Amino acid sequence: MDIESDLGIDSIKRVEILSAFENKMPGLPSVSADVIGSLKTLKQILDYISGLTAPGETPEKTESPAAAGQTTPLSSEIEKVLLDAVSELTIESDLGIDSIKRVEILSAFENKMPGLPSVSADVMGSLKTLRQIIEYIKGLTTDDVDMPAAETTTSSPTTSSIDVSYTFPSKRDDFEEEPVQSVDRRIVSMTATPGPKKRTVKIPADRTVFITDDKTGLGRAIADRLSGLSDLSGLSGENIKTKLVSSERISDLSKSHKKIPPAGGFIIIPDVDLLMDRFDRKNLWNEKDEKFIKQAFAAASHLANDLCDSASEEGAVFATITRLDGCFGFKGNGVLHPLHGALAGIAKTAAIEWEDVCCHAIDISPGWKENDQIALAVVNEIFNKGPVEIGLDQASRYTLELETSAAPEGRIDLTEQDVVVITGGARGVTAACAYSLAKHAKPIIALLGRSPLPGTEPDWLVDLNDDADIKMAILKNDFKGLKPTPAQLGKAFKRYMAAREITRNMERLITSGATISYHQVDVRNPDAVASTLNNVRKKFGEIRAIIHGAGVLEDRLIKDKTPEQFENVFDTKAKGLNILLQATRKDKLKYIVLFSSVSARMGNTGQADYAAANEVLNKIARQEACIRKDCRVISINWGPWDGGMVSPSLKQEFKKQNIRLIPINAGAMSMLFEMMGDNNEVEVVLGATMIATK
Repeated sequence: MDIESDLGIDSIKRVEILSAFENKMPGLPSVSADVIGSLKTLKQILDYISGLTAPGETPEKTESPAAAGQTTPLSSEIEKVLLDAVSELTIESDLGIDSIKRVEILSAFENKMPGLPSVSADVMGSLKTLRQIIEYIKGLTTDDVDMPAAETTTSSPTTSSIDVSYTFPSKRDDFEEEPVQSVDRRIVSMTATPGPKKRTVKIPADRTVFITDDKTGLGRAIADRLSGLSDLSGLSGENIKTKLVSSERISDLSKSHKKIPPAGGFIIIPDVDLLMDRFDRKNLWNEKDEKFIKQAFAAASHLANDLCDSASEEGAVFATITRLDGCFGFKGNGVLHPLHGALAGIAKTAAIEWEDVCCHAIDISPGWKENDQIALAVVNEIFNKGPVEIGLDQASRYTLELETSAAPEGRIDLTEQDVVVITGGARGVTAACAYSLAKHAKPIIALLGRSPLPGTEPDWLVDLNDDADIKMAILKNDFKGLKPTPAQLGKAFKRYMAAREITRNMERLITSGATISYHQVDVRNPDAVASTLNNVRKKFGEIRAIIHGAGVLEDRLIKDKTPEQFENVFDTKAKGLNILLQATRKDKLKYIVLFSSVSARMGNTGQADYAAANEVLNKIARQEACIRKDCRVISINWGPWDGGMVSPSLKQEFKKQNIRLIPINAGAMSMLFEMMGDNNEVEVVLGATMIATK
């Protein structure tokens, strides 16, 4: 693979690799910086150092033994030491290869040796060096397994650069040419199902199940049930060690200096006010719920290894228990504490990452108040493997299913004088949808983004399009005489590419004929958002629609994700929506369109925070749909789009998982179709063809 265009290892990082190599073989001559820049693969570096191939030459032109397919003792030793040096560098912090690139490397590797066992995404995230990857794959194979021969090819490798203006088609009229039927559309339905008949999960005797105390008595009832202090319906208690943890002390579970017994289970039950008026807008969001969600995740992260160890020994359970409406809001009558919807997103992701832990998200009807009965039903569920999401009320047990549904038909009720506020800036999928709306309805569009509106691009950058050329130009112009770290160079590169994408997209939007304005603001800042929207009203009039597309990713496994990473992702998506709704509470909105994610519906490896945040969007949408009778409220759980960072290797990975990518044009048109619907369908899934089951 090409070191820079394929692996993203720039010239600075190449120097670090060579430095590590020279430390292992100090007697070899040094490689000058200009020569390093001309060596594009590890094999070229190896051949150059061995004196077998000069820079710019091909092996066929040299008369060395290596060119004839032979190997000298020196070259063998150099190859071993060079690969050792690289294999010991950490993939992300040393080589700058992120989780996306790791998938591409594994994909290329599997193409070369197609018979090898696959490496799952969650395992891939835990492998920090190339050596660890090698050792792990070796561990999957045995001596009595016939190893496939590596495929060889004589063709030159091809690379494709990412077009930073990918958010739009090359021609303005392409949108209508893309049939919306190419995007799979599904809605969630609830089905009454019988409960489990026997319990299949056991907790090791030396393990403790931690239960948060919700102050309604449910946590205590579950603890008593597990500890053998309760005997309901002739069923004896489980005699499992339990420990109640108050919501004020839940943070203790995430502190390494606190001595706590090894965990075999973690049951999260937030405090609830069963008498709350679910239609009172002031109850939509409160800081107490927000704090609990973040502390509960931190505790789950800290207990992750314990739970997985317990599962490997005998068994382990992880469950979240909410009181939304008895079926995660799908009964259609509004929900209590919509922020608590985040917990299901965490549970669904845990079910994927913690393969052997029995994970559940259980939603109890707020009208069911008999804690002893609820405790029995909960224990029966959490100690049985099956569907992750379970809804319970006094009479029924519900599971959720996805069913195919046709796209809505109708019209979009926006005029050229209506103001539409769109978060997410002039980049990515949000910008593509903004362009489609601008062409279709021509409303006044106010784009909100964190990036500043770019100025004129530097002359030295204007004609450059290849990533490697751009990075080299940045080194020469922005870091002249300096030695930036790979992270610093990467940050500068991303800044320039973001500016270029914003510029091109703004130019495209202006050609639509709609009135377009751009405003730099962080959606997590309530004062800044309020001030910005006041300025929008003064210039253009009252706001009639909001489209919330802002979001960031910090993909890490639950056990590795820091509280700061969780908060950054959660606040941008979920808290940002609340701030936006507060800032437009006096506007007579016709549309609230939320860009959620399929990770919220199904969970996704590395995205517990993103799943949690988008589940909050889904539940707030349900609440708003009940309150706003004259406003179309829709939360679109998008699958992956066919554009941007989805390289050919990643496309192949999605294909393996039977996930169909959303065409950019068709996806943008799909949003318009969703705006034509009514509030009977609030949560829809677009573009996902797989359901994560366990």
